[in-house]
Amino acid sequence: MLKRVFVLALVLSLGACASVPMSSDAEDSADKRFEPPAAGRSALYIYRETIFGVAAEKGRASVTAGRRVIAN
Repeated sequence: MLKRVFVLALVLSLGACASVPMSSDAEDSADKRFEPPAAGRSALYIYRETIFGVAAEKGRASVTAGRRVIAN
């Protein structure tokens, strides 16, 4: 029974190591372009600075407006 559980865990973990085709540099740049919202509207742009995101900082995230931190 333990052997079956181990094999199942191994198969599931290997399945998580999938790769996907990368987009071209032009598509990547176009996707990262941030257009300003229409007059009277606002937009929220969220991104991760690290591969682990907030998890790397134990659930803490900073909110900034421009370069000024407004919440920690």
